[in-house]
Amino acid sequence: MQEPMGIIGNNKNMNKKLSLEAHNKQSTQKIEQLEITLDELKKEHLKLTEELGETDVTLEHDDILLKKVSSENYEKEMKRHIRQLKQYNELKDLSMCLIQLIADQKQSTIKSVMKEMGIENDDK
Repeated sequence: MQEPMGIIGNNKNMNKKLSLEAHNKQSTQKIEQLEITLDELKKEHLKLTEELGETDVTLEHDDILLKKVSSENYEKEMKRHIRQLKQYNELKDLSMCLIQLIADQKQSTIKSVMKEMGIENDDK
């Protein structure tokens, strides 16, 4: 009777070993995919940084090393971004006023005028 228990115990150990090997293989594949994704993101970051005119980006040994952007450049970029947002909001407000005038003229709603003009409401 001891012999069948030994066989069952060996089967359990074998199943655990096979399960562990399968898990390790899946983990290895996932890590490889994540490394590929990381490399792609680094390349995209480099491209976008170069488009913004940053010169503090260097390539070394197939790794992308990014130097810290000085706080002066960061503040400058943030001010530019805020200025663009303000300009966008002003233009949007102006366009909504014009749409309101058109709606009043037609005795209609803003929503129906926007639909007529093919403008989607972005306040979702």
